[in-house]
Parts: sequence; C-alpha cells; structure tokens
Amino acid sequence: MDEQQQNPPAEPAAQPAPEMPPADDLQAKCDEYLAGWKRAMADYANLKKESERERNELSKYAVAGLIEKLLPTIESLRQATNVRPPEPFDATRVKQWIDGIGHVRNQLESALAAAGCQPIDKDGVPFDPALHDAMMMEKREGSEPGLVLKVLEPGCKLHDRIIRPAKVIVAE
Repeated sequence: MDEQQQNPPAEPAAQPAPEMPPADDLQAKCDEYLAGWKRAMADYANLKKESERERNELSKYAVAGLIEKLLPTIESLRQATNVRPPEPFDATRVKQWIDGIGHVRNQLESALAAAGCQPIDKDGVPFDPALHDAMMMEKREGSEPGLVLKVLEPGCKLHDRIIRPAKVIVAE
C-alpha cells in the first residue's frame, strides 16, 4: 500500500482538441450561408412585391360586381328618359319628371366613372367582338361592312376589363 500512497493516481490524459477545419473551408461555409440568406431575403422581397401587386389587382376590380348590378338600372333610366308621353298630359310636370330621371342617370354614371367604369357606346367604330355583341346585321348604303351602325345597349369597361359588351347593330 505504501506504493499506492507514494504514487498518486495519474490524471486522465487530456483529450486532444478537435481538429478545426482550415480557415479556407470556414470562409467557404460562411460565404455559402451568406449567399443562402441573401437569396432568401430576395425571395421574400419578391413575394412582398407580388402580394402587393395581387392586392392592388384585387382592389382595382373589387367593384365589378357592383357595377354589373347597377348597369340594368342605368339602362332602365336611359330608356325612361327616351320615352316621351303624349301631349295631353301636363307637359311641364312630365318634362320635370324626365329631367329628374336624367339627373339620377347622370349621378349614377358619374359614380361609375369615378370607380373606373367607362361606357362602350360609340357608333361608327369598327365592330370588335371583345367590346361588342352583334344583335343583328343591317345593310345600309354608304356604310362599310363591319362598322357599328347603332348601339342598342351600351356596354361597360372597368379599367382594362370588359364587364358587359355593348349590344349593337353591325353593317353588312
């Protein structure tokens, strides 16, 4: 036992430090991670831009349903203002009524225009199936074939999208 007391137990041998990769390898890893992070940031920025574009597109056409619902009302008002009752009626009151309806129509059309709605209501333009719905063909002297002779019911365009094509008579 004396021998054990004289020789204290040896300390455990120190573990060698783990071998570090060379500095070039560490720099390459850092560059790789940095490039990946930059790509992720660019992807995120692109996603934000795309989301903003889609949101703007949605809001731009959000009123299309409303316009579609208002168009028959405007058309009814247009037809009502085109009808003149026979003269035995009190002409002054009838004229005032027609003028009042005309004002309502103007207000509705102004509201639609403010929302980006544009009428498709021109006569004498070339027929365009994207803008016009041909209700009938008519021969007319002096008219070029394919021209819109008369708009029966105006159409509607919201920014660059057709909500309803105009119903027209086309020259043969």
